[in-house]
Amino acid sequence: MTSHGAVKDIDILHGFNKDEMGYFVNEFTPEAFEVWAAERKTQMIDRLSEEDLERVTSFLNDAKGEEYERDSALFGQLWFNAAHFRMADEQANGGGKSYIYYFTPELTVPYIKSGHASKNRGSVR
Repeated sequence: MTSHGAVKDIDILHGFNKDEMGYFVNEFTPEAFEVWAAERKTQMIDRLSEEDLERVTSFLNDAKGEEYERDSALFGQLWFNAAHFRMADEQANGGGKSYIYYFTPELTVPYIKSGHASKNRGSVR
């Protein structure tokens, strides 16, 4: 995606789940995910400006649930959600159209609260 219009003639549909990182928590286990998340946060925090560090801290303070749930929300926001909004902005800046979906149905699969590829993993509530 570029803002100079290289793909402006292509309408783009893309989206994300309410809980993108739930897949990883489910596969790792909450305990192993926390080890993984702690390492990533340490690497990330070392490179943040004071302003961005305040944003991350505020996000984590506002997030609900156990530590793995808060970290799952943080990495979901950084790696999935924000990227979709950036992509949509760039497409619009280039004169194109971009449509974002937000998948919210919750599942009965442990740790995977919502997922668009989850029909094979459990039932939707």
